[in-house]
Amino acid sequence: MELRHLIYFEAVARHQHVSRAAAELAIAQPAISKQLHDLEHELGDVALFERVGRNVRLTDAGQALLGHVRVILAQVEAARAEIRERVGLRSGRASIGTPPTVGMRLLPGALALFNQRYPALELVLHEGGTQTMLGLLETGEVDLAVVTLPVARRSLHVTTLFTEELVVVVPPAHRLAGRVSVAFTELAD
Repeated sequence: MELRHLIYFEAVARHQHVSRAAAELAIAQPAISKQLHDLEHELGDVALFERVGRNVRLTDAGQALLGHVRVILAQVEAARAEIRERVGLRSGRASIGTPPTVGMRLLPGALALFNQRYPALELVLHEGGTQTMLGLLETGEVDLAVVTLPVARRSLHVTTLFTEELVVVVPPAHRLAGRVSVAFTELAD
């Protein structure tokens, strides 16, 4: 049974006329008649309509099928509507991961703006370090993560959001005082 069979069947049942249904669906009347014949054949050569002058009327089998067809077509339309909403970011769920320090500084304004634009989209936040966030990305538990660089995983697409200078603060007599740059390895102890 194909979806078009059900669409054509429902239209003919509603109009009680093959030509009017064909006009509504913008297809030729012989094409709709052929599809109805194919549906009847697939159901075991059961007549779904009987002719009444120039109109048609559902048989008992047609009446039984019509309720199911309307439920199916309603479900198909609901599925289409949900997909349209998700594609347009009108509903759904997004999961974002971030280290606590970055999340506190970067996300509040961005999330507030995002929520104004897409109020029906549910946002779920996860906090953790870079390695934790990368693991959550790879398992699909988060859709997006803000992490510190470098990230050496080819399976992920990385976009730099901003760069930030980090400084080391030490007393004036410390061995690192007065230096222009310090390697992370020098801070190990």
